[in-house]
Amino acid sequence: RNVVEPSVMGEVLGAMGFPSEWLDLASQPEAKERVRRQTDAAVLLGVFGVPSFAVDGELFWGCDSLPHLDRFLAGEDPVPRDLLARWEELPVQATRREA
Repeated sequence: RNVVEPSVMGEVLGAMGFPSEWLDLASQPEAKERVRRQTDAAVLLGVFGVPSFAVDGELFWGCDSLPHLDRFLAGEDPVPRDLLARWEELPVQATRREA
């Protein structure tokens, strides 16, 4: 279904039990400006797709990263920060030439 069409989106909202007023609110200039501001902020964080989550300077992208995000939030990140810091300090072994 073409969710770009307001009538279709209204049906979807209604079927999910959400108020139909949400569709009207989403089309207001203030809502559109908020989306623009949030998009600009996301781009500055390095977000390049959805879903994306920025937590403590770490970016988690895609549905397949959700289990890793859960582990990270629980303090069970499989890559400890001290190990990551050591990896970042390793000397560069190869560089790619510009074409």
